[in-house]
Amino acid sequence: MLILSSFSNRMDESSFQLIIITHDDEFVELLRQNIQVGGSAVYYEVKREPNAEGKYVSVISKLV
Repeated sequence: MLILSSFSNRMDESSFQLIIITHDDEFVELLRQNIQVGGSAVYYEVKREPNAEGKYVSVISKLV
């Protein structure tokens, strides 16, 4: 996969961050399975949910 090989040289740097915004759950799972960063990779999911007042709010949860 091109995106994985493009970042492989930089992933060992302590200051490296990669932020991907996508609606593709299969792509996120592919990244989780193929990117090994010494256990430091963290993934979050952002969802919109209605609150008690009927307004939508963002809910951020850490994927484990």
